[in-house]
Amino acid sequence: MSNLDKIKEEGEDLALEESKRIHCPFCNDRTEKSMYITRKPAGVAYICYRASCNQYGYTNAPPPNPALRKAAREYGKKPFQPKVNTSQLVNVPPNVLTAMLSPYGLSLGDATRQHFKWDTAAQRLSMPVFDRSGYKIGTVDKAMDKNVVPKAILHRHEDVPMLHFPLYQKLDKKITLVEALISSVKVAKVTPCAALLGSSVSKAILDKLTKEGFSDIVLMLDEDAFAKAIKIQQRIGHLFKSFRIVKLDKGLKPKDLSLEQIKELVR
Repeated sequence: MSNLDKIKEEGEDLALEESKRIHCPFCNDRTEKSMYITRKPAGVAYICYRASCNQYGYTNAPPPNPALRKAAREYGKKPFQPKVNTSQLVNVPPNVLTAMLSPYGLSLGDATRQHFKWDTAAQRLSMPVFDRSGYKIGTVDKAMDKNVVPKAILHRHEDVPMLHFPLYQKLDKKITLVEALISSVKVAKVTPCAALLGSSVSKAILDKLTKEGFSDIVLMLDEDAFAKAIKIQQRIGHLFKSFRIVKLDKGLKPKDLSLEQIKELVR
């Protein structure tokens, strides 16, 4: 049975526009259900959210050409509309701290300093996205339940590159780039850090890094995105005085490391 047939079989019991998560047959990762499928009139739409896989398409057609998908996106682009979470937020409760922050060595004090809040209605940790000057440009709302899709929601308050700089760090010309906001808070305890809020460096983010005067880049993506990190280095590394990538051990993310390990890797 082909991978597309497996996806089609998984989607047979879905109603129109109904979605669910499954194990991705392309990357064959059995540790998590990284593929999101939705029943559409034209078939079953699928996308794998693992950076090392990123397969997407429809079961009744070959995967779409990325260039055509980008062109379609640009054609249908609408004027920027700010997306702001208007839910009532409260201080981070002890059970949320224990489940979402303490495993990575982050305390209630860290959450308070970074203005983390808890969205009781949505059951999500609301984490502000700050630019270099400390101005709030968005929020990332992360679900505590790992089975909830999407796991994280980005609310863009401003039409600017979403590059997050944790508060209370002294920035210089060297910056370490990580994927996730929580990882950036952890790494910033040791060295200047910013979160890409993903595993890509867009042209807008690249322009921001160069205009801000960063000349020495350390790229520390999650372990499963190391191949992507190599491609990023090949594409933009020559634009900086130094650009190196850090390879983490299998299954690790920057937030999983101790402060001593981070210090050793970025020195």
